[in-house]
Amino acid sequence: MAQRQIQLGARQVLILLLVGHALLGLAYNRLVPFGRGPDEPAHLLFIQSLAGEAPVGTQWRLGLPVMQTDWEDPNFEVHQPPLYYLAAVPLYLVGGPGAAAFLSLLASVATVWLTWRLARELVSEDLALAAAAVVALWPQQTYLATRLNNDLPANALWALCLWLWAHGLREGPSVRLGVWTGVALGCALLTKQTSLALVPLALLAAALQAWATRRPREALAALGATLGVAVLIAGWWFVRNQIVYGGLFAEAAFDERFLTRRITPEGLAQQFARHADWSYWPYVAQWTVRSAMVYLDEGAKNLLPQGVYPIQVALLAFATVGAVWALLRRAGQGGRDVLVAWAALAGAGLLLLGLLYVRFNLKYFQAQGRYFFGLLPLFGLWLAGGPSRLWPAGLLGGAPRRYGLLLAPLWFGLINALLIIVYLPGLYDE
Repeated sequence: MAQRQIQLGARQVLILLLVGHALLGLAYNRLVPFGRGPDEPAHLLFIQSLAGEAPVGTQWRLGLPVMQTDWEDPNFEVHQPPLYYLAAVPLYLVGGPGAAAFLSLLASVATVWLTWRLARELVSEDLALAAAAVVALWPQQTYLATRLNNDLPANALWALCLWLWAHGLREGPSVRLGVWTGVALGCALLTKQTSLALVPLALLAAALQAWATRRPREALAALGATLGVAVLIAGWWFVRNQIVYGGLFAEAAFDERFLTRRITPEGLAQQFARHADWSYWPYVAQWTVRSAMVYLDEGAKNLLPQGVYPIQVALLAFATVGAVWALLRRAGQGGRDVLVAWAALAGAGLLLLGLLYVRFNLKYFQAQGRYFFGLLPLFGLWLAGGPSRLWPAGLLGGAPRRYGLLLAPLWFGLINALLIIVYLPGLYDE
């Protein structure tokens, strides 16, 4: 009697990815104690302040706590846009910090789903699932998924904007779609200030939609709706910054608070003064790659074997060659290709984030790859599709293409297994 093979449909695979991602996040939460995430105690202080438990000395203006620049104020995250912290307050009041961290997990699961949904607008179902698998298994993303931070909600809102723009490229722009995009953009601006990078991307998205669909008037109307709704939702925050801190983006107050209290390029150079071969920007690049893979805290920054990172760089290079080759072939076929247009939009976003990252690291040493995670859907498609699309479709019955899709997810799965089974158990035991 022939054995019956188990076959899973696309939706079943997606559900497994979503559940698996949540379970991985909970495993990291179990193994790494609270307070180890990036600035996690300060994020908690902001939530507690809004919940009526503000620390002594907290000052308030226009309904929100104010970042104080003249002393070592532990409540420094109050300079951040408040949407995430306001949303976390009810959960905190019900179940404390652990319940508040559940908001990050929901946002992270949503990012995986949005990656799949976005990719389905652009590529085949198998590649869409592989892209979602990359995001679901990305070690740093799964670690952050149960930490108090505003990165995860911001990443989900970025993914939502990228999906809505992809939908507009395929189906055509409309005022209705522009309104929904404006809601996503406005909420992103109220969640993390780096979401300002989405504003020029909205302009580029409108131009690409006009080009791809030959409907410039509809694209312009949709853009107006997007920007108008975003201003209605988030404009007040920047007005408040101007009133409270003397600048729309509170940059001068931020520098006054942090320049003498955080590591700067000059301070780092003094630490490495005895190393003649040390150079700042290669060091930034090295730690960007390391922290993009996984960075728990200062005490566990060298957790993985050194050989992991060259493999990661090689995978990225391999995927880049495949992705660029596939896009060039599609662009060379003529026509108004939706995937090529979206890749141009996402690539512009990567360039813009890169420029902002360089600018920030000119003042502060903050080599953290998570600052690029707003573009996780791009990285999912890049790392899953690149190795797959290097091979001709008919080679060996298509096997290299099929198995190429699994290369990055399997690699990230292996890293998670090493961390959860080998390196993390007992690491934080007293």
